[in-house]
Amino acid sequence: MKKKVLLSMVLLTMVGASFVFAQQITDGNLTYIQTGNTLIVKAANKNITGHVTIPDSYQGKNVVALDTSGFAGCKEITGVTIPNRITKIPVSVFKDCTKLQSITLHNGITEIFGSAFQNSGLLKIRFPDSLTSIGDNAFRDCKYLYEIEGANIGKNVKTIGAGAFQNTWIDRVWIRENVTNIGANAFNTGNPKFLAVNFAKANIRFATSSFPNAQNLWQMYSKDGKTGRYLRNGTTWAYEGGTDSLPPPNPR
Repeated sequence: MKKKVLLSMVLLTMVGASFVFAQQITDGNLTYIQTGNTLIVKAANKNITGHVTIPDSYQGKNVVALDTSGFAGCKEITGVTIPNRITKIPVSVFKDCTKLQSITLHNGITEIFGSAFQNSGLLKIRFPDSLTSIGDNAFRDCKYLYEIEGANIGKNVKTIGAGAFQNTWIDRVWIRENVTNIGANAFNTGNPKFLAVNFAKANIRFATSSFPNAQNLWQMYSKDGKTGRYLRNGTTWAYEGGTDSLPPPNPR
């Protein structure tokens, strides 16, 4: 039998002289925060175990968001299913979920905010093409994270925050054409065999500390129908392939 508890109403904000409240309803392992006709969801407690499936709706109201830090510290969660209406992964929502090994980010997720999965137990991750930004420290200290599926960051990602994949175990990544900025230590991985980063364009901006452990970086481009690349070993850029003399990538 499910345990259902209607909690006292929580103050959200004040409009003029009147107060606006939101109800919190706990049902099993999840707590729903009602805001108007929609719901925000979070863990009811830190003792949730196993795979967590977040419903698309509850009591006739749509679940539209995860609460900030909503599942942080739930150390026994092993997997999460997120409904399609949720489009953002908020700050620290799964931080310190050390047994969280898998999560599916559906095509519709647009943003992963800072520290969203920091120090979680993720093994690999697939980024949807709907994703536009990855926040600071989003996957930092995920020491078992060994693979970005297809090495593909996602074709619409524009920014990758500082420390986003710091102290992970990934070994390669493809930086797609829409990325414009990569923060410091974004790919300061713990993997001594971190091999390569492939850039799709020449005008990307990245901190010199973005890829400190990379054995090589290269940049693919096309000019007059000819494809070539620059290869970096250590701090030295060398041109490889093609016959045109093109400017190397421009670390800031």
